[in-house]
Amino acid sequence: VDFDSNNEISLSSPVTNTSQNLIAYSEQFTSWTNTSGESSSLATELTDPFGGTNSYLIKSTGSTASSGVMSEAVAGMTAGKNYTLSCYFKYGTSDDVRFGLYDYGGSVWSNVDIVWSASGVPSTSASANVNNITYTPTGSNGWYRVSFSFTCNSSGDKKVHIDADRDATNQTVYAFGAQLEETQYEST
Repeated sequence: VDFDSNNEISLSSPVTNTSQNLIAYSEQFTSWTNTSGESSSLATELTDPFGGTNSYLIKSTGSTASSGVMSEAVAGMTAGKNYTLSCYFKYGTSDDVRFGLYDYGGSVWSNVDIVWSASGVPSTSASANVNNITYTPTGSNGWYRVSFSFTCNSSGDKKVHIDADRDATNQTVYAFGAQLEETQYEST
């Protein structure tokens, strides 16, 4: 990899079309803000999608469908550009989870509502302002990479949300490795 005088990958580098995760603490959900009585804890008893012990149990303890955890404000997004948001999820006890980005500047959700079958397979019950929703099985222990693309609506504050229980019944979901990147190529 070749770097230029600004310590950035130079145009002559063989590494091209790279992206950067725009989410701070993308693998440390206890650093995200708890909303409406939500909690998150390191789930060391459960292996993450890649065999480690870095997954988190996110539990809804609130009485609203919007109780969840949310990231710090996401910097570096530009109105009109396309982005891909993804995270690994595993069925806990909740059968209805919301995952998305809320644009506080434009008061707009870009999200998918994930419903889980009794056997732990996710599908979409609803979505808003997104496309290319995918559920990719990862590993052999029930993890799925959930991803979707969307167009940024404004230059205002934005935060990634995981609402563990849209039914407001104190349920859980496991999460690992959230990522938000500008879509410079087709997301895989």
